[in-house]
Amino acid sequence: MRRGGWTRWARASRRASGCFVIACASLLLLGVPATAGEALAGPPPMAGGRPDPRMMSGIPRLDPQVAPGSLTVRCLLGSFDKPAVGVTVTLALTSADGSKTEQRTAVSVEQGRATFDNLEAFFGGAAIASVEFSGEQVRSRPISVDARAGSRVMLVQGATQVAGGVPQGPGAGAAAPAAGAGAHGGAGAGNVPMPGEAFASARFERGTLVVGTLDLSAGKPMPNVEVVVRGIKPDGQPVVMRARSDAEGRARFSGLLADETLTGAKWVAEAALKGEPTKSTSFTMHPEQGMAVILAVGGRVDPAAASSQPQAKRRRPVMPPSRVPSEPPGTVRVTVIDADDKPVADVPVRVYRESVTGAKGIVEVDSLQSGVARVEVDISDDSLYHAEVKFNGAPFKSSFFRMDERTGVALELRVFETTSDPSQIQGEAQLVFETREKNLVQVVQFLNVFVTGDKAYWPGDGFKIKGAEGAKGFVVMNRSSEVLDHDDEAPYATLDEPIPPGELVELSVAYLLEHDGAAALEWEAPFKLVGLTVAMQPELELTRGAQGPPTTTAEDPRRPVAEIYKLGPQTAGARVELEVSGLATNELAATLRLIGLLAALFIGLGVLVLALLGNRRTARARLTQRRDALIQALEAVEAEGAVEVPGVERGGAAQRPGAKLRRRLIIAALDQVYRDLDEVGGGLVRDELARAKTSGARAGS
Repeated sequence: MRRGGWTRWARASRRASGCFVIACASLLLLGVPATAGEALAGPPPMAGGRPDPRMMSGIPRLDPQVAPGSLTVRCLLGSFDKPAVGVTVTLALTSADGSKTEQRTAVSVEQGRATFDNLEAFFGGAAIASVEFSGEQVRSRPISVDARAGSRVMLVQGATQVAGGVPQGPGAGAAAPAAGAGAHGGAGAGNVPMPGEAFASARFERGTLVVGTLDLSAGKPMPNVEVVVRGIKPDGQPVVMRARSDAEGRARFSGLLADETLTGAKWVAEAALKGEPTKSTSFTMHPEQGMAVILAVGGRVDPAAASSQPQAKRRRPVMPPSRVPSEPPGTVRVTVIDADDKPVADVPVRVYRESVTGAKGIVEVDSLQSGVARVEVDISDDSLYHAEVKFNGAPFKSSFFRMDERTGVALELRVFETTSDPSQIQGEAQLVFETREKNLVQVVQFLNVFVTGDKAYWPGDGFKIKGAEGAKGFVVMNRSSEVLDHDDEAPYATLDEPIPPGELVELSVAYLLEHDGAAALEWEAPFKLVGLTVAMQPELELTRGAQGPPTTTAEDPRRPVAEIYKLGPQTAGARVELEVSGLATNELAATLRLIGLLAALFIGLGVLVLALLGNRRTARARLTQRRDALIQALEAVEAEGAVEVPGVERGGAAQRPGAKLRRRLIIAALDQVYRDLDEVGGGLVRDELARAKTSGARAGS
């Protein structure tokens, strides 16, 4: 459902809980790239066209150019061309659990930069940088000490006197959200964002915002809706961007971090959905990732009911495999973190390499106390790589990536405690029937699951996602190929890695069933299903298994009309028995195939006859050639005087020894050639044979 099939899941989500509806909407938004929006720039930031650095003072940003565990503080005396060299910068550090604090100092050098290194012990924690300019104390917001990359921050004299500057004074910095948290903390893996709450996503480029428009009551996206994104820069100047949602209900805006003047800008997305003004909460763009927000109308969740639903814990998105200049070529930096973003030490980290020729390689390194493992691998242009961590007996894997001869690669792997308790996982399924040739019907088995609690679901290697009994041509849908593993010959798929908590995951497969005008399906629900539906073309009918008559989907030019049958909730392991009638049998095609087979048989016989005739013609030509050669040899022997012809005198050649014997042998060979010619239909020249025999008789007398 992450790519292309999300509308079907949105339609089905009407029967699910509010948590499922919103989780679905967030997944839909992440699924498919959207079209670019149109930007309408506001007034210029300054008369000279240069941003005011005081507006950016104290706002940290992750920078892949800075090594993880490092922090750079740039000190300025009010403007970019006035670096503050020789000032003392103080860095207050706090560990992730708050049990450890430390204060360090560094003196700014060239371009006013002070650098702090060896911060690995504080990964997951926060830092606050401060400096004093002639009695003015300037502080930063809390800076996340991130295992993915280092950070940069500016401290500028005069920042406390301008609007939009970072609040100063005791406790002010601590009250501000840390970089990468809060509004842009993100709803990646493990997040279920509510409509109107912006979240970060590594799927989108830095500075890109994707706004989804969704009608929850109808379970459909809302295309061709004007979406407006309004921003207020730190200096108070407005920015407005407009775009229309595409066919899948998404509007895309780029360039929200196009220059430094937009750093720290406050944004709000809004649209009129069914005439109802809808807007998001205020947010700032994530410094390193794109963001998304859902604007929805209808299908409001009852707050009391929503509070009773298990709420997934918000976690920041992990960093996908990315090329980073801070790591040397051939190095894969894997940072292992747990559900609370804390580093996981002393676990084996493997990097697998697989080339197009089938060659494979594995390198294993244990993670350090900081959760970081640096794995040295061979660089190969024809190979793909992925990292894996075995944790609690379950394999947690990264996506595939390539290595580069210019830089290394860095990524994060989040691991969880695991559970095999089936009560912790539930889902929603839809079976879609579509007729195929040769008396076959295709069944697409859409299955979306959600794990509650804080543990990942891992039933073990033997767990299978099966099709119906008698399934053939079993395949895993592309959207599920990262989660499911399938042997080409097997009528089932297995889980390739655990299903993380709080994340909607699709486990969809497809297969074929034989039918004679009606198809019977017997299927076992692998999990507890809050809803099961069956969809098919209107000319088909579900004659067994439905709770009642079908509902017809609305006319939609993007996809065919379908009949939707409800089968209701299902317990884990429940047997589902269905029967679909109205399937067209392909009798005409069978007749045509028989005619084609007979035609092919006749053609084959014709080719065989022609080949035999060709062989006979070839044999006759060969015998005729030999006959002519023997006749010529016979005439030569007779010319030598081997035969006495009355009235003709012969020379001395008639006395040549062996001439008569040679003639007899030639006559015998000619006799055999004529017999062979007669057998292959070449015709026997009776006169010549008789003449040859008569001459032989005279010669022997």
